[in-house]
Amino acid sequence: MKKKQFVIFGNPVSHSKSPQMHNAGLKYINFDGEYIKHQLIDGNTIKEVFLQNNYGGANITVPHKEYAYENADEVRSEEHTSELQSLRGKSYA
Repeated sequence: MKKKQFVIFGNPVSHSKSPQMHNAGLKYINFDGEYIKHQLIDGNTIKEVFLQNNYGGANITVPHKEYAYENADEVRSEEHTSELQSLRGKSYA
C-alpha cells in the first residue's frame, strides 16, 4: 500500500522546513505517511493538482492561499485558508 502523502504548496517552496517537522511527527506517531514539497507555479491549478495527486491534506503558502480559498468546493472556515483537505473527491479549505 502506498504511503498517504501530505504536501506544502508554494512558489518558492524549496526553502521550507515543513517536511522535516511533519515527517518527524508522522514517524513519532508511527503513521505510514510522508509530507513533501510541491512547487506550484499557477495557483489556479491548486485544486486540480491537489485532487489528482490524491494528497491527504495540504498547507499553502503565499501566494497561493487566495487561490485555495477561491477554488475550494467548500470553505469551512476563513481562518484556515492555509490548509486544504480532501474528502470524497472534493476540496475543503
